[in-house]
Amino acid sequence: MSALADVSKAQPGQREYPVQIFPTELRDIVTNGPLMVKVAIEPIKTRRVSVILIPKGELPDPSLRLESLLSDPTRASVTGPRSQVDAVDHIRGFVELGDLINGASGEKTVELEAVDARDRVLNAVRCEPLFARARLAVAAAPEERTVLVVPSFKGSPAMGYITRSYT
Repeated sequence: MSALADVSKAQPGQREYPVQIFPTELRDIVTNGPLMVKVAIEPIKTRRVSVILIPKGELPDPSLRLESLLSDPTRASVTGPRSQVDAVDHIRGFVELGDLINGASGEKTVELEAVDARDRVLNAVRCEPLFARARLAVAAAPEERTVLVVPSFKGSPAMGYITRSYT
């Protein structure tokens, strides 16, 4: 069994269209009257938005830190229903850091997806290009050390008070 709604002459907006059921002898089993389907037609829109790369995970070597993460391209196009394209805040791509070979700087290809201001993916919108090149620069992390600092004080607390401790 199949159903067909002809929207070839549809106009923008939300309207109901008749549904034909094939084979027709099954139509009476499914329903006792005409079937209608509600369809919303919107214009297609395209616009350019920023691409934001998001580091995910940890570098494989703890003595390294991510110095920079750049996207190529920095902007991309989104195309889809006008209401969805208008809701796009940015395009994002996740860059997995844990699988960098030897923790070295380099390039990775990441898939892009359009998201709204609340970071929800907008599946009805297509990104062009679908992928971006992430350029990662990795550098040695600064060493951390604990050092004792002994401060010098100038003056003294007001009369009747004493310095009890400092941290």
